[in-house]
Amino acid sequence: MTAEALTEKIQDDLLRKEISTQAALRIDNLIKSAVLDENKPIIDWAFKSNITGKLLIEIGDYLIDEVRDKYNIDLSFKDMDKIAEDCIEVAKIRYK
Repeated sequence: MTAEALTEKIQDDLLRKEISTQAALRIDNLIKSAVLDENKPIIDWAFKSNITGKLLIEIGDYLIDEVRDKYNIDLSFKDMDKIAEDCIEVAKIRYK
């Protein structure tokens, strides 16, 4: 998810892979901590706006602080929202 989103933003393949791998791992950890309880998915978490809304904010904050600002990448709020939404959609399938 993150590598595809960063393809146009980062030309250096190695740097893009490094940043996207770090981002994917961190975002997955954020998702797991929000949707898993003792390694089991919280029942109907995908339909609970308090969980998905919190995730959108946490993922967005991470992308702002640790990707956009840290590496000076031109990511708009629209770009970051799309990444966060896509990651949550994947999580809905992966952690159901």
